[in-house]
Amino acid sequence: MKNKRGCLLGLFLLIGLMVGCSEETSEKKGIGYIEIGIGRDEEMEVADVTDTFTVNDIIAVTYGQDEEPIGGSVTFIILKKIGINEEIINQWEEPLDPTWTWFSIEIYPPEEEGDYILRLASGSELLAEKSFSVE
Repeated sequence: MKNKRGCLLGLFLLIGLMVGCSEETSEKKGIGYIEIGIGRDEEMEVADVTDTFTVNDIIAVTYGQDEEPIGGSVTFIILKKIGINEEIINQWEEPLDPTWTWFSIEIYPPEEEGDYILRLASGSELLAEKSFSVE
């Protein structure tokens, strides 16, 4: 009986490990896909994908969703991570063509070093969010 329990426990641990390793490492939240980095290429995509910036960098942001148009505007929210809490440090509306399913824009990073979240919303709907650091 002990041997069967040991085998079952081992099997459950193996399955749990396989499930944990098969999950995506990206932090997809919301209905679309966000990519951030430094610079944009000729197709307006992020050229150098990264999540670490300096206060002197300009952050390139590309957002897209599969089929539905984004709508007339997107709310950009930058939050600073403070322990387990978040504090809004900047928020603004960015007008868009209501038929667009993707956009690319450049924004300035926060002026203070730390860990942040860029959150994109349309009305009350979360479009996407991405964590980044300023060093």
